[in-house]
Amino acid sequence: MRFLSSELLGGRAPGTRGGRIAAEYVAAQFALAGARPASQGGSYFQPVPLVGVRVEPGAALRVRGGGGAPLEFVWGKDFVALPQAGELGSVRFTAPLLFAELDSLPADAREGVRGRVLVAFAGAPNRQDAPSLHWTEKLEAAREAGAAGLLLIPVPGASGCSWEAVRAAWGREVLRLEKQDGSGLRLAGWLSPQAGERLLARAGHSLDRLLERARRPRAHPLPLELEVQVDISLKTRRFRSANVAASIPGSSLERRDETVLFLAHWDHLGFEPGDGKVYSGAVDNATGAAVLLELARVWASLEKKPARTALFVAVTAEESGLLGSRWYLEHPLAPPGKTRLAFFFDSLLPASVPASVAVIGSREAGVWQQLYDAARRLRLGIDSGATPGCGFCVSRRLFAREGVPAYRIQIGQRLAGRPEGSGAALLRAYFEEDYHRPSDRRRPEWDYAGLARIVEFSFLAGRMAADLP
Repeated sequence: MRFLSSELLGGRAPGTRGGRIAAEYVAAQFALAGARPASQGGSYFQPVPLVGVRVEPGAALRVRGGGGAPLEFVWGKDFVALPQAGELGSVRFTAPLLFAELDSLPADAREGVRGRVLVAFAGAPNRQDAPSLHWTEKLEAAREAGAAGLLLIPVPGASGCSWEAVRAAWGREVLRLEKQDGSGLRLAGWLSPQAGERLLARAGHSLDRLLERARRPRAHPLPLELEVQVDISLKTRRFRSANVAASIPGSSLERRDETVLFLAHWDHLGFEPGDGKVYSGAVDNATGAAVLLELARVWASLEKKPARTALFVAVTAEESGLLGSRWYLEHPLAPPGKTRLAFFFDSLLPASVPASVAVIGSREAGVWQQLYDAARRLRLGIDSGATPGCGFCVSRRLFAREGVPAYRIQIGQRLAGRPEGSGAALLRAYFEEDYHRPSDRRRPEWDYAGLARIVEFSFLAGRMAADLP
C-alpha cells in the first residue's frame, strides 16, 4: 500500500508512466508470492484497449426556453460532460429536456424518453420500494431507453457522489473501452447542484420538490419544456492498459477447473496538469490492491491448496466506469458459470479492529453459509446493508448478473471498543472529505489492524468456498 499510494506514481492513472509502474508492481508481487500468470500466453497482463477522451476548451452547454435569455453553463464550474461512443471528434446537437428518475422507469414511458436528454439525480435517497441505482446503472438505463443523453445532478450530501468528486474524475481525461457501445446515447454528464437548481427553476421546479418526487416508485417522466444545445469538441488517444491476473491451481483434479475469484482495482485519477496536485488514492484503492496481494501471498503459502483454483485480478480503469471489470466479463479468464465466489475490495479505510464486517451481496447464494461461518469463527458480526460510497458494489452486480455469487467486502458498522456505527461514520467522513481528492493520502496515524482482519475473513471464507463439495 505504501508504494502504490506514493506520489512517485503520479496517481496511477491508466495510460501513464505511473499507471504502468503500478500494474508492473502488482504483477511482480504476484510472482514473488508464487501465484502463476493467469492471462493469455502465460502473462500476468490481460490487455484492455482504451480510448482517452479530453474535452477541448470552449465546450458549451446552453438551455433555452422558459422565458428569458438562454442559460449558459460553464465547463468545469457548472458542468462536466462527454460524448459517448461514436462521437470521438465533436458533438453538436439540440434536444428537449426531460426529468426522469431511471430507477424504475415505467415501460409505457419509454417511448416518450426516446431522443430526449434526461435530467436525473445521482446519489438520491432510496426510493420507497428499492435502493437507488448507481450512476453507471442510470447511464445504462438511459441508453436502453433510447435517450439522446443524460445529465446527472449529484444530491448535496450524498456519500461518494459529491460535485467535487465528480469534477475531479470527469474534468480531466476520461477513459472508455475502445469498442464501447454507446448506441443512441450521445452525451453523458453532470451538472453541479447549483447549476441543476438553476435549470430546474427555469422550468418552474425546485431541486427539493423533484427529489421528493424521485422517491416515489414508478414515477413517470416530467417534461421540462426546455431544450439543451450541446457543443463539445474532443481530443482523443488510443492505448492499452491491463488487468493484472494471477492464479493458484486447486488441488482437486475434479474441481480445479472451478474458481474462487478475488478482485480489486489498481487505478486512480492521476494528477492535475495545471497545478501538479497528485490524486494518490491511498484508500481508493491502494488498500484494496494491498489486500488482494496479501490474499495471494497467504493462499500460495498453503502447503495443501484448496480444491478449487483461486484467481486474483487487479482491474484497470475502474474510475472511468468499471471498464476493467466490464472487459473481464466480456473476456473472462475463468467462465462465470464455473466461478463459485467473487470478492471485491475497494476503499477499505484503515481503522482499528472491526467488530463486524460488511458483506454486500445476496444471502440467497449457496456460499452465504460459508461467509456466515467464517465471520462466526473470527467472532465478527455481518452487516449486509449498503455501506457509504458503494461504487464498487456495481462491479459486484455486474458479476451477479452473470450468475456469479459476488460480494463486496468492507469494514462493518461496528469497531471493537467503539460506539455503534463508528465504522460507518468513519467511512462516511472519508467519502465526504477525502474521496477523489488530493487529500486521499496515506497517514501516519492509520491503524492497519482492520485491513488484516479483512484479509483473515476473506481468506477463511474463500477457502471454505473453495473446498465445498
